[in-house]
Amino acid sequence: MKGDGSGTFGRWGGFLVFAIMVIAFIHRETLGIQLLGLVEVIVGLSLVRSQSVGYGIRGRPARGYIRGFPAILLGVGLSLLGLYSLLRPAAVAAWGHRH
Repeated sequence: MKGDGSGTFGRWGGFLVFAIMVIAFIHRETLGIQLLGLVEVIVGLSLVRSQSVGYGIRGRPARGYIRGFPAILLGVGLSLLGLYSLLRPAAVAAWGHRH
């Protein structure tokens, strides 16, 4: 991930995923939440696989990287959050409306 948009989905792939998610949320909120959960699982597994999470200002080279076990924990946490969103979209929606 070089800060040039060539991450998990790439620049245009990320835009396409975003556009599909917006349409899904407009169609049915729980469908949008499930799709968001799927994307979270994919990105989380990508983080686990690469064992590296770049941070910094978007559009610039990464300022640094979280590597190894902490990166794996971030990836697993994101994947678990996504899995919950996939399996319990109504609960996620209810939590959002409560606050």
